[in-house]
Amino acid sequence: MTGVLITGKTRGRTEAVIASTVDQSVKATIPIEILSTNLLAYGPVSTDTIGVTIQADGGLKILSTAELAQGDGVAWPYMDLTEFIGQTLVLNCDNFPNGIIVGVRSNDLKEGASVWGGTGEQSFTVTAANAKSLRFSVKKGSTSSIIDGVIHPRLNIGKSSEWMRPDVTNLEGGGSFEMSNLFPTLDEVTSGQVTMKREGGVYRVAGTPSAWGGFYKNLDLEAGRYSLTCAGSGTFPNARIIIAGKERDAPAEFTLMAPANVRCQLTLNPTVTYDGTVAPRLVRLD
Repeated sequence: MTGVLITGKTRGRTEAVIASTVDQSVKATIPIEILSTNLLAYGPVSTDTIGVTIQADGGLKILSTAELAQGDGVAWPYMDLTEFIGQTLVLNCDNFPNGIIVGVRSNDLKEGASVWGGTGEQSFTVTAANAKSLRFSVKKGSTSSIIDGVIHPRLNIGKSSEWMRPDVTNLEGGGSFEMSNLFPTLDEVTSGQVTMKREGGVYRVAGTPSAWGGFYKNLDLEAGRYSLTCAGSGTFPNARIIIAGKERDAPAEFTLMAPANVRCQLTLNPTVTYDGTVAPRLVRLD
């Protein structure tokens, strides 16, 4: 049996005419649909915080309409990659306005791949376990106030290829998402002259400490890239993370090359009288 391989450089419909070399009157016209090499699927999104519009060439215009927390962004429904089980897929993107992160990831970030400025293309293998648990997302990866720019992401089989408009650019179901806050829940406590009360993920701190210290809890983190931020009102203690004796105060980004036990704390300064609320936030960016 003889096989015919037809490769197209642009999406669309065409036809192939197959004729006999012996009898020219014997021929058949076969309709052909050329599919994109870009396996991503997405569509317009409009929420209170972020908007996505599709450009004429299929690129995405991303514009946040309000300040996003680092690690938050927009995502589309979970992909069905069942037909690619056992194959390697490669994720790439041409540019990264405002330090965004483009990903095809599981919710726990253990499966799939992400790319951002300076990483270059990243690959992953489709397995029976992850074939239906990955979704395409674009999220804020820097401390810039907004996301504003056009991107051309692509997911290819085997190796990265030139940009090609995906077959599906009108996918419904996209929306904004927030990364899980990994900062551990601290216990309500009175330490010396300082009292801390908890209201959900917000802490009210009041009093004047007699020495340097803090309210803290240890946490096991997996290898990855993280962001620590802190927001509050009034006079409030800052968030701090301590990794192998090294202190990092919010706002801070850090990368763990291996799993680690870290200390997350609200740091108390004896020269400050506290009377305010604080909301620490620790997210895994990738």
